[in-house]
Amino acid sequence: MACNFSRSPASTKFLSYVSTPWTGALPVNIFDTPNFCNKTRDVRNRNCPKLGKNPGFVDRVCNTKYKHSVVKVAPARLPREKLADLVPRVLLENPDLDVRVLHLVRDPRGNINSRINLDWVKDYPSPKLPSTAADLCGSILINLYHADKTLTDLGLKHRYKLVLYKQIADDPLGTAKDIYDFAGFKMPLETEQWVLETTKPSAETLKKELEKPYSTVRNASGNADKWREDAFYFRNRIIERHCKTLLDSLGMERVSKPKLANHK
Repeated sequence: MACNFSRSPASTKFLSYVSTPWTGALPVNIFDTPNFCNKTRDVRNRNCPKLGKNPGFVDRVCNTKYKHSVVKVAPARLPREKLADLVPRVLLENPDLDVRVLHLVRDPRGNINSRINLDWVKDYPSPKLPSTAADLCGSILINLYHADKTLTDLGLKHRYKLVLYKQIADDPLGTAKDIYDFAGFKMPLETEQWVLETTKPSAETLKKELEKPYSTVRNASGNADKWREDAFYFRNRIIERHCKTLLDSLGMERVSKPKLANHK
């Protein structure tokens, strides 16, 4: 975040990793763009420095070519999966940086439904479903409690913002503008257009993108509650039983029992 990649072996190792061909879900690897890599139309003739051996070069580009750094961290990547083990350290150890923390939380029923669709979790009646739900919701609760208490005690609550997945799905552009305001960024017109194109795609585009599990293009309308259509009532009852405290704290409604005619 401080554009100081040359200060530690861990940073150098990270640069060696991102210099390899990109295999992640993101459409762009920032370290493979013109600011870092002199690219030509002929891929064979492009000139890309080995960033792991040139951390000072990365420092200079980061400082001179970019205004902001944005880092996405999944809960599984946090030390012990806890915000408490990372956020205070990041904020307190970087007093000269204006660091903001955006905390995205999704309804656990939708979260687990997505994991099932990706074959990461076994569906009902798997005996592991209760523990999966309990572990997920327990982790989210701990992080919410930390954000509310620890950051408040440190006087850093103003640097934290909770956003629910449903807010993004229900109002993609409005939520995006709210996030930009919180971060202190000015939203470019092309970003507004990108949000609209990726959350309200044409039927033809959506059909193609639905075949890609990591695509950034989806019809946002109703997407947050899509699990209500896809999921089993009995699966959700199990999740609700083991996530009661989390659902109550976020004001999330319970699923209603479907009519027998719809459950054949």
